[in-house]
Amino acid sequence: MRRSMAVIVALGGLAAAAQVPKTVAHQGVVLGADGKPVNGIKPMAFGLFAAATGGTAVWTETQQVAFNPDGEYALYLGSVTAFPATLFDGTERWLEIAVDGSTLSPRQRVTSVPYAFMAGNLAPGSPIDVTSVSVGGNLIIDASGNLVGSALGNYYTKAQCDGRFLQSVATGPGLAGNGTPAQPLQVSFAGSGAATTAARSDHTHAGMGSGTITGVAAGAGLTGGGTTGSVTLAADFGVFGACGGTSKVTGIDPTTGAVMCGADLDTNSAG
Repeated sequence: MRRSMAVIVALGGLAAAAQVPKTVAHQGVVLGADGKPVNGIKPMAFGLFAAATGGTAVWTETQQVAFNPDGEYALYLGSVTAFPATLFDGTERWLEIAVDGSTLSPRQRVTSVPYAFMAGNLAPGSPIDVTSVSVGGNLIIDASGNLVGSALGNYYTKAQCDGRFLQSVATGPGLAGNGTPAQPLQVSFAGSGAATTAARSDHTHAGMGSGTITGVAAGAGLTGGGTTGSVTLAADFGVFGACGGTSKVTGIDPTTGAVMCGADLDTNSAG
């Protein structure tokens, strides 16, 4: 049975503050081979394809449709079988219709209604042009494109952080840098090895030799020492030496510890 038809396909536009519709409005007129309108209730099968001819349907559904005396019908595609989330991803789609088992030809290309062009801004990889962004009634990005930190709880903008948080670190002796990414803190190895610089173990200190102690000798004013075992040094406070004749002790040499002698002026000679 040959049938002719006129089909109008419309994608529902998005009303302000409304949920995006999950169905597509569709209406048309079906005439029989004799040119008379089809009426009554007939099964209608719908399929969406990626090409005008051939291929496998990417979506199908069947509805029981009531025709008025003029052969007109109206329905919503997707009300029986939901559209996959990626079905209308910007690629071409063609609608094929079968009425009561007879497939109508040609397939109808699915196009957008005017307001649906705005939905292209939300496609993955597409730029988004909005005047502001709010989440749950809280402003996140203002009309100037600035991130509003007060709405983000623990997150702040750079302008809000400046002057409020640590900006740099003042270094003392033995350190270099200021703690910023451009000048991280570093240990300073410059200088002559004073206590204000850091010592390191990857080099030999200038002027320092190596070897083993083989003995300890006692010098002037010391006693003890030795070449084996544990040795001890002690200060020598002993007094040695004597004054001869009529001399008397006048002191002790602090360097050698020897007796220092002088004339005894108190001595009386026999006369």
